[in-house]
Amino acid sequence: MAAAEAALSPAAVLELHRAVELLLNREISNANRGCKLAQVQGQIKEVRRIMERKVEMILDPQEQPGSMEAKSRDLGRAAGAFRKNTI
Repeated sequence: MAAAEAALSPAAVLELHRAVELLLNREISNANRGCKLAQVQGQIKEVRRIMERKVEMILDPQEQPGSMEAKSRDLGRAAGAFRKNTI
């Protein structure tokens, strides 16, 4: 490459360096955008997994209303017993 640069004028070498620098900066910028995009996509997937778990947790008790009613009755009884014991 040194022989090729020796045949070029200093102005041509400077222009070539500028062009290469612009190309490298553009490619680095594109690569960084790709990394950022992958990070955001990963975050979106994680949020989606969390939201799916939350929805499942919300829907699960609704599928077993008898269980919720029994827990509610037990809690009411325990509260009544507590009230009687504290008075």
